[in-house]
Amino acid sequence: MGVKRNAEDRQEFLKQANARALQPIVSQANFVMMNTYNPANMLSHHFRQNNILIAPVSLTMDTYIRVSLGSPDEMAAFWRAWDTLPIDKSSIRH
Repeated sequence: MGVKRNAEDRQEFLKQANARALQPIVSQANFVMMNTYNPANMLSHHFRQNNILIAPVSLTMDTYIRVSLGSPDEMAAFWRAWDTLPIDKSSIRH
């Protein structure tokens, strides 16, 4: 059951990401990585202010974030926080 739920959660995440013209790195795990083309530490701070914990991937990938897939309510909160990020989202290039 966990594998099926992860696949469904991942598909929903990709659907929401695509609706925002984002291209996360597809994985088979219960998380995805995404290049935000903005400082990951700044994004992490914004999400923390919205009670959502994300983290930069690494020091060498300082614009990437790792997003663990959660319940539908948790993911809705993630996207609400994403939509209020204080960045120019048109700067996110693919």
